Amino acid sequence: MEQIEFGSKVRVRLDPQTMDIRLETAFGRYASRAEFRPYFIDMEGERVPFSAAEQRSAVRWDCGTGSAARVRLGGFRTEKKRYALEILLQIEVLEQTGEVLFELIPLREAYGEVKKICWPQPLYVCGEERARGFTAMPMMQGMLIPDDCPDELHPFLSTRVCSTECVLPFWGSYRESGFLAIIESYADACLDYHHLPYQPARLSVQWEHSMGTIGYRRTLRVQLFETCDHVRLAKAFRAWTRSVEGLVTLEEKAVRSEKVQQLIGSAVVNTPPVLFHCEPVSSYFNKTDPAKNHEIHSFDEIAAGVEKLRARGLDRAYFHIDGWGKMGYDNLHPDVTPPCPEAGGAEAMRRMLDTMRRCGYLSGLHDQYRDYYLKAESFDEDNAIRNFDGSFYRNDEWPGGEERALCTMLAPDYIRRNYARLSEAGIEPDGAYLDCFSGIELEECYNPMHRMTRRECAQKRNECFELVRSQGRIVSSEEGCYPYVNHLDLLHHAPYVYAFMRVAGVDTPNLIPVPLFSLVYHECIVIPWSMGCRGWGTPERDCGGLHGMLNGGVTMLEFDPCEAELRMSQDLTRLNRTVWNREMTGHRFLGDGTSRQQSRFADGTAVTVDFAENWYKIELSDGETLCGQGLPYEKNAE
Repeated sequence: MEQIEFGSKVRVRLDPQTMDIRLETAFGRYASRAEFRPYFIDMEGERVPFSAAEQRSAVRWDCGTGSAARVRLGGFRTEKKRYALEILLQIEVLEQTGEVLFELIPLREAYGEVKKICWPQPLYVCGEERARGFTAMPMMQGMLIPDDCPDELHPFLSTRVCSTECVLPFWGSYRESGFLAIIESYADACLDYHHLPYQPARLSVQWEHSMGTIGYRRTLRVQLFETCDHVRLAKAFRAWTRSVEGLVTLEEKAVRSEKVQQLIGSAVVNTPPVLFHCEPVSSYFNKTDPAKNHEIHSFDEIAAGVEKLRARGLDRAYFHIDGWGKMGYDNLHPDVTPPCPEAGGAEAMRRMLDTMRRCGYLSGLHDQYRDYYLKAESFDEDNAIRNFDGSFYRNDEWPGGEERALCTMLAPDYIRRNYARLSEAGIEPDGAYLDCFSGIELEECYNPMHRMTRRECAQKRNECFELVRSQGRIVSSEEGCYPYVNHLDLLHHAPYVYAFMRVAGVDTPNLIPVPLFSLVYHECIVIPWSMGCRGWGTPERDCGGLHGMLNGGVTMLEFDPCEAELRMSQDLTRLNRTVWNREMTGHRFLGDGTSRQQSRFADGTAVTVDFAENWYKIELSDGETLCGQGLPYEKNAE
């Protein structure tokens, strides 16, 4: 079968037999490699290469927007099995923009036959050996993988798009020129990645079945750039998502809620859990000191701590209140009311919230409508998510013990019920943090009473967020995943992926953290940063507050912070109140290495930090300059 060539701004050469592809422009070349060929994975886990297709045809095709190649494959057969699958693969060059679309269209398939289709295969930047090569991945805040990195890296959590390892649906590679790959059909997609020492990273999209079939057209959009770096990739993705999903800025969110305006520049303070109760099956159960499995900080005790912080000069704060329910932190969800009786009950909780308001502070409840505890009063396994094979999600890691996953189709009415009960008790928090929803992967449910696709899962989670907003509250959730940013005011965290790497035993010291997420969404959402070293999700020796400065975020404080944290927090508050509604326009490394970095914002504000020498310099747009030291690294700090 002869090769097909097409396109003008981008010249494409496709081998329909192997599906090898080469893209050429006036400024660069990009190609797949012969050792990586497309395939699909069936429901039993067998990998079936496209070469197993006994029926194959290919044509060149012209349309109103460009030119394309279409390859039709069917009659897939292995030694064990024949498959009903028949697919059309289309590669189109959009002549006006020079973008390249890779589209997979299922023509015929059997239910429950195909799990994933892995096409197109990985693309690489060719030539340009004089320039150092990088791959940019939106792993939480963002990461660069240098081609010459000596570390090996493979998926260690979930490869699903819109989860921790890929919070935004794109990746990119560059030397002097480069490309951006946007996963437009993100709801049912995975981003597979592998990096071997001293080789370019290998990334490719995997199109996952939805409710037992591939079902609909899947699209990957590739943009090519003559000059490229991680900022160019982030800004190109920002422009795309603005045209497709829109960007809802904090200014717009503040118009809908005056509490969002008050949130700007506020330190996020985590209270100690009102009640921490741990079931014996939980991995958090303390076998050596059983008393630690049931600890109480009364509502009045927390109110006293709030007043101490006000006396110490903390001007603006949002208190994230953990463990306020009847059995405390991560217990009995979704049946958490009434407020913890052992801590003083509803009356004491009202007093605590009144104290926060009197001090000029905001309050938000840590809440949960995904983890579904077997000890919950209304637990019914028929309300839990049922998997494709009829099984249930099972977990007993968290303090509340055994749990399933509540189907998100049912979550909004639990929120209505719980906050109506709180209102009846005179309890009106300023915000609600809906745990897990923006941090874990999209889920399906096969229970016929509440069937749910992954796309419907995202829609229902957003419905829950908007329900909280409709009650006049600040909307918060865990991480900055793509489907939810327009519906959230505050994230609990959006640092780098190091915390999960440490838990998984992944040692990759030569990866380079970069603020991809902030380059896309800085003025759209409030992000707090822990201040000290060894912070959750930051490189161990880096002062987290310096990352907060670089990203123009707000402070995350513990309930009894040291004076150095409070002093540094004042500068971060000043910065955030200046740039909260300004796009982050740039980020770069200064000098040799990566320790000295600078970010810029649309108003002209520049932030320079040095992680090795542990200092920061903030040059505000009004001419004021703020300088200071980061918190020191303490090797034995908990």
